Amino acid sequence: MTQVIKDDSNDGEIGSGLQDLPDYSFLRQKDLHALKVIPFSSATLWRMVGSGRFPRPVKLSPQITAWRAYEIKKWSRDPIGWQQ
Repeated sequence: MTQVIKDDSNDGEIGSGLQDLPDYSFLRQKDLHALKVIPFSSATLWRMVGSGRFPRPVKLSPQITAWRAYEIKKWSRDPIGWQQ
């Protein structure tokens, strides 16, 4: 069962609520959008993953792909300078 993460904050800041998650958490693509971690489309996300400008996800099962929260937190602190 997957828990959907909702961002109830109204401040509009990118990644608000992300810092509250434990580092060992996993985030699915819909969570990245819900928490406003990525202000761009899914296609751009996957282009950035492919080019090494966004963390690579891990396969949790054949149908579930997710990102490690600590990697997303690290990326969100410096998206331009982040290197894989």
